[in-house]
Amino acid sequence: MIEQPEEPEGHKFRVHPPTDERMVPESSHGSTFWEHVARYEFAAARSNGKDVLDIACGEGYGAAAMVDSGARSVVGVDVDPAACDHARSRYGIRAIVGSAESIPLPDSTIDLIVSYETIEHVSDPERFIRECRRVLKPDGELIISTPNMDVYDEIAEHNPFHISCLSTSNFRKLLLDGFGTVTMYSQRPLRAPWWSVRAFAADQSLWTRRGFRKIKRMIARRLPSYRHPEVSAEQRRHVLANIKNSCRRRTSALSLFDIVPQRKFAPDEPLFLLALAGKPIK
Repeated sequence: MIEQPEEPEGHKFRVHPPTDERMVPESSHGSTFWEHVARYEFAAARSNGKDVLDIACGEGYGAAAMVDSGARSVVGVDVDPAACDHARSRYGIRAIVGSAESIPLPDSTIDLIVSYETIEHVSDPERFIRECRRVLKPDGELIISTPNMDVYDEIAEHNPFHISCLSTSNFRKLLLDGFGTVTMYSQRPLRAPWWSVRAFAADQSLWTRRGFRKIKRMIARRLPSYRHPEVSAEQRRHVLANIKNSCRRRTSALSLFDIVPQRKFAPDEPLFLLALAGKPIK
């Protein structure tokens, strides 16, 4: 397998072609690979003993990772019949063709919904959130991510597949309108205060300036939890093991791709937002 060229330290964030809308473990760019692995680590660590729905399940590796992590049941839903066929044949998961705005499942049957990079593709985000509430059990949770348009539009060309772009405040408000509690997380910080830990992982910070990049590389080599943009052919072949094994380690605020809680006293500006939304028990 020919590896794609990797992104150097201090690079301007690489915007991948709009057609690269689905992470394919065997071929996606290293950054795309680790972004998705980190997201499914986050979900897999919360899936044990639960009935899980993966909306826009794509290739199926994420749903399979949650099965491996002890989920009671996992169902994937995707609008692409070919993706569902692949998920069933490659990973053996239950995959159903369907839309996020009309989820083909009964009411109150799911403990955990996982929705990664989906909401920006739907024409009616409010309807999507209502559908998530409908299929969730009274104490169910939604894990959801989306590009952060507060900063993403600074560095990204127009993506015709993104039709419902959300800022941090709009994303949070949308979720609060549908759920009782919302905890916000960040992934892949573009910028962070120079004095914060997240500045080490940010694409634009003191650590990406000439002279500081060498220091950062030296520190990163000594951090077992720091994830480099490079991805080997072996890691691509064993994406499920990468997700499952990484669930056992502590998330590092120093890592380029790890998902960390947003902090008011040290706010970063992430390229991707992730939220954990809870439905109040009635």
